Amino acid sequence: MTRVAFAGVGTMGRHLVRHLVAGGHAVRAYDPVPAAMEHAAAVGAHPATSIADACADAEVFLLSMPTVTLVGEVAREAADALPAGALIADVSTSPPALAQALAAELEPRGLLVADCPLSGGPVGAEAGSLTSMIGGADEAYARLQPLADTWSAFVVHTGGHGTGQAAKLCNNMLAGLHMAGLCLSLAAA
Repeated sequence: MTRVAFAGVGTMGRHLVRHLVAGGHAVRAYDPVPAAMEHAAAVGAHPATSIADACADAEVFLLSMPTVTLVGEVAREAADALPAGALIADVSTSPPALAQALAAELEPRGLLVADCPLSGGPVGAEAGSLTSMIGGADEAYARLQPLADTWSAFVVHTGGHGTGQAAKLCNNMLAGLHMAGLCLSLAAA
C-alpha cells in the first residue's frame, strides 16, 4: 500500500483515484470543486482540505490539472508540503520543457519528479485501460509504475524528464493527422 496524495479529481482524476483505492492504496484527495471532492470520498478517498493537507505524509503526489499554469503552481505548492524522498508525478498533458524545469527545480530539494501523461481519455480512465508514458529517473518509474498499473493497460518508461510528455504530444499529433486524413478521405469519397 502506498500513501498517495492526489490533486485534481475531475474528469480524469476521479477515475484514477477510484482505481488507486480499489488497488489497495491510501488516497487523500484535494480539489477546489465540491462535487469532485464528493465523488472522491464516495469511492473511498479521504478528503483533504488543501494541497498541503493532502501531502502531509504522502509517499507519492499525483496531479491532474486542466492548465499548464496550474501544473507548475500545484507542483510547487505540493513540494513545500511533501516529506523528503516523496515522488511528484504530473499525469496532465504538459510541455516537455515544464517537466524538465520542475525536475531541475524540485529534485535538488530531495524529491523525485516524473511526468506521466495518459492516453485513452475519460473512457479509458473509467475502464482502467489507459496508456501511461512515464518520463523520469529509473527510481521514479519503479515507484510510479505499480500505481499506474491500477489505471492502465500499458505502462512504458519513455526515458528522462519530459520524454513522457514528448511521447504524448507525438501521440496527439498522430491522432490529429489520422483525423485529418479521414476527413479528406470522406470528402473525396
